[in-house]
Amino acid sequence: MANRKKVNAANHRQFDRIAGHCYILRRLVTWLRHPILRFMAEEWIVEDALDKSDALIVLGDDNFYADRATRAAQLFREGKALVVVASGRRLRPNAGIAELMET
Repeated sequence: MANRKKVNAANHRQFDRIAGHCYILRRLVTWLRHPILRFMAEEWIVEDALDKSDALIVLGDDNFYADRATRAAQLFREGKALVVVASGRRLRPNAGIAELMET
């Protein structure tokens, strides 16, 4: 019986150690996820010379500074597309994509 208690105590210590490592790893990944995802996203961005197109598509949930909408407006003013199609929620309560494109 005493031998069994020693084995159970050793198993609990090993489990606690593994659980602690998993917790630390999870916290580290959570803390680093934004820089990792930002780096991955920047690697996917292609900046080739743009030809004229039929439409520009602005996918929703732009950041607060409206980088996507601003770039789409710039390309629209340069005559790169005839139409801008935007999706997603409003960026700010008092300004939507159309209002931001006017500025």
